Amino acid sequence: MAKADIGLIGLAVMGENRMNFYKKYKAFLAVLFLLCLWPLQLLSAAEVIIAQPLKVIDRCGRGSLVDAGGTKVLLLAGSPYEMGYQHGKLLKSSVSDFVKRVHMIARTAEMANAEGFTSGTFEMVLGKTKKFIDQRFIDEMQGLADGAELNPVDVQLANIFPEMFHCSGFALFGKATADGQMLHGRILDYMTEVGLQEQAVVIVAKPDNFNAFVNVGYAGLIGSVTGMNDKQIAIGEMGGDGYGSWDGLPMTFLMRKALEEADTLSEAVKIFRDTPRTCEYYYVISDAKIPDARGLACTSSKFDVIEPNHSYPRLPHAVNDAVLMSAGDRYEHLAEMVKRQFGKIDIAAALDLMNRPVAMKSCLHRVLFAPQQKAFWVANASVDVNEPNYAACFQPYYKYDFAGLLNMISEPNALDSQIPAQKKEKSVPLNPPQTQTGEKTTGAVKACEDKILSSPDVAVQKLLDKYKPDSNEFTFAIQQTSANNFYSVHQVSFNSPLTTEIAANNTIYCEYYRCAGTQLRPAVIILDILNGSMVVSRLIANSLAISGVDACIMTLPHYGQRRSSQPNEVRQMNQSPDVFIQSAGQSVLDVRRTKRWLMAQPFISKEKIGICGTSLGGIIGSLAAGVDGQFTKAAFLLAGGNISAVLTTDANEVKQFKAELEKNHISAEQLKSMLEPIEPLNFANRLSNAGVLMINASQDKVVPVDCSQKLADAAGCKIIWYDTDHTGMVQHLPVILLKMADHFAAGKW
Repeated sequence: MAKADIGLIGLAVMGENRMNFYKKYKAFLAVLFLLCLWPLQLLSAAEVIIAQPLKVIDRCGRGSLVDAGGTKVLLLAGSPYEMGYQHGKLLKSSVSDFVKRVHMIARTAEMANAEGFTSGTFEMVLGKTKKFIDQRFIDEMQGLADGAELNPVDVQLANIFPEMFHCSGFALFGKATADGQMLHGRILDYMTEVGLQEQAVVIVAKPDNFNAFVNVGYAGLIGSVTGMNDKQIAIGEMGGDGYGSWDGLPMTFLMRKALEEADTLSEAVKIFRDTPRTCEYYYVISDAKIPDARGLACTSSKFDVIEPNHSYPRLPHAVNDAVLMSAGDRYEHLAEMVKRQFGKIDIAAALDLMNRPVAMKSCLHRVLFAPQQKAFWVANASVDVNEPNYAACFQPYYKYDFAGLLNMISEPNALDSQIPAQKKEKSVPLNPPQTQTGEKTTGAVKACEDKILSSPDVAVQKLLDKYKPDSNEFTFAIQQTSANNFYSVHQVSFNSPLTTEIAANNTIYCEYYRCAGTQLRPAVIILDILNGSMVVSRLIANSLAISGVDACIMTLPHYGQRRSSQPNEVRQMNQSPDVFIQSAGQSVLDVRRTKRWLMAQPFISKEKIGICGTSLGGIIGSLAAGVDGQFTKAAFLLAGGNISAVLTTDANEVKQFKAELEKNHISAEQLKSMLEPIEPLNFANRLSNAGVLMINASQDKVVPVDCSQKLADAAGCKIIWYDTDHTGMVQHLPVILLKMADHFAAGKW
């Protein structure tokens, strides 16, 4: 996992003659999750919408789901289990989506072998932190799982997710503000592209025997990253280094603990100091009653309390009654704005401090607390990530009345009986059980009548006739190799319909991701990239399977176990024109046999078989889908048509192929003629009735833009373009995986 510099953006004004603090921190993020930085631009005059009217949508016990001017507010009350159950019951769909999305992101990092991530890292972190988690939080997660009808371990894993990815805040009062009141701001810069904002919710809770609080968070997350309690304590966090220190209470639970238990600033600081901690985090804690605030710099072993008021080598602007924490140009902008408005900073000015360029364009939410007013303002990123300015720093604020929302929570009464009593024996251990490899079993797919759809175009029909129907019975072997609560992974093998001279190439090998459960569901065949590493294909399969769609990665001819061990034999598809043509044709037949195998599996809807491929896999996938003519869904990433042009670019990937062309004196026209039977453009119009998703790079030199556009035009679909090159597409994979999962979702066929 690559390191990315993310500057702290914070402002704390605490009073005269106190120490200043600045600590630059680095957040470990998987390379798949690195986000682009856009040019800086300063916004002003933040738009504010009053979160009114308040309308109760649904109730569960003392809990209720409220529509507040078009935003969601979740009111919770009671015991930990009762609050969890209310949460899960009232936001069942959103909680399920959040848990699935978090698992998708975490498993993606594991499968990509991002720095610090290997298979089982997710479970390892949970296993190490579990003994530090208060029992009341475990009970609440149990209630959340029961209310949402989810596996408790999946809920627990999702709730330690923020611990694995490491943001900014400020506290202003006294001489810095117009009337001396405490204004505590919070900027959460956190992976907006993966769509967590879709589950954004304001949670207002009255737990039994603890402080009431507001938590600006996400459905399914019981911990806090941004919160304020009814004792006027507000807290925000910023991530740092220290990845891998897991023997402590996870950050979100630590913040939740402080909100529930601290009545004063000193009590809050004590909770953070005395509780075993994990990774490096920075906290801004304010107490509007005094008013006063502290910054904390914490690791598992270090605890520094930060007080304001002096310059620092990296923070040259000493501002009276202020601490400014940021980096680079953002720090300069923040310092200039505070100096210019010092003593005049009111609500409107404080809201504007969290605009660009102080906020990053990865801003997931912005929050301002005014504890003395019992009010707070929230701006969440837009759910439409295709908008040019979807980040929270471009969105309007919604103003909420904390006291009014608390008053909407009823006192204990007979409605509490709607919540079942917690059954302790049903609690699931925090350590997920290890899955054993299953026994290899065999089966057979019966003979059937197989017919490739005919074409009214004589020329196309002539090409289709080269692909023979596959009607024979065939046997297969299958063995489970791993499993989690969402799916199991199986190795599958069966004979190819085409027998070649290389024995190893005559067996099709598949990695099959079978969703848990017995519901009827779609399935998708996935074809890999040229280097055959299967990393991208496994990421896609993981995303689909977590979303409830079976996925089957089919190994292409001369890849993986199908590759000959003899150096003098064919070892890769693009070795020469003849090998490529034969292999592409064999791939089509193999895809159709794999489709037959999937259709024979229980719980797979025979009418809902799709195909997906990336780069070479996308080109072969578009060919196979066109020849077959009966796939109802398809998705092609970095693919294109006019393959004679693709195979003769200056890209390193086709150097050997071009050398063979020169060696055998094959002209461009001859090559184009040779490739006619496997040219995707010749069959693409047979995809016009299928739902086709194409995603391409606008600077691609491996699969030229013109080739991609030709395939899209022939298939009658539009392309989603990303401004990057072929390999640069990796930085957009998180959102691409979500688009693919949405494209193949069970309800969209």
